[in-house]
Amino acid sequence: MTKLPSLTRAECEAQLDRLLKIPVKRGDRLLVVGDNACGKSYFRRIAAINFKTIPMVVHASMALRTSNMSHMGAIAGMVRDTDWLATSHNTFSLIKNALSTATSAKADGKEVALCVDEPEIGMGAAAQRGMVEWLLGRMEAQADDRAFTMLVTHSPIFVRRFAAAGWKFTDLSFSPSATVKKWLARQASEVLTPDTLEQRAGLLFEVVRDFMNARRKAKE
Repeated sequence: MTKLPSLTRAECEAQLDRLLKIPVKRGDRLLVVGDNACGKSYFRRIAAINFKTIPMVVHASMALRTSNMSHMGAIAGMVRDTDWLATSHNTFSLIKNALSTATSAKADGKEVALCVDEPEIGMGAAAQRGMVEWLLGRMEAQADDRAFTMLVTHSPIFVRRFAAAGWKFTDLSFSPSATVKKWLARQASEVLTPDTLEQRAGLLFEVVRDFMNARRKAKE
C-alpha cells in the first residue's frame, strides 16, 4: 500500500495554478477524477471562466444534496423529509432535476454547461452499474451544443464506461495518472488517512480562499 503524504502550502499553490490553466473548450466532454481534497470541486466551479461569455453552469453536486435536506425528522407521525429517503434516491433525484434544468435552459436559448459531481454517492456497485448507462446517455444528449459537459467521480465503474465512450480523461490528483489504466491500478493501492485528508483539505481551502480574496481586492 502507498500512503499519500501531507502537503505543503507551495504544493497547494502549484495545484491551484495548474487548475486555473487547464483548458476547457466548447463541446468538451470531461471525465474528471482525482484524490480527495485535490481541488475537483473548485475546478468544476472555475471551468466556465475559459469562455468569453460565461455560461449558465448547472451543477448536480454533493453540496446541493446536503443543503437541500431538512433535518426535521417527522411531522405528525408522517415522514416527509428527504433525509428519510435512501441516499441513492436523493442522489438520483438531484441528477434528474439537474438534467431537466439544463435541457430547459438550453431550450430557452441560454448558454449552458452541465456538471454532475459524484453520481455514485450512496450507490452500491449494483446501483452504479444500473445508473451508468442511463447517465451516460442523458449527459451525451445535447453535449455538442453545451459549453461543456463534466462528470466528476471516484467510481471505477463510471470511469471505465465514460472513458470507453471517448470522454476526455482528466486526473486532478497531485500526482496525476496519464491513463485510465494507471489510475485504476492506483485505486487498489493508495491510502489517504483521515488526518492527512483533513490536513490537505484545510490547507487547499486556505490557498483558494487567499487567492479569491486577493483577486476580489484587486478588482476594488
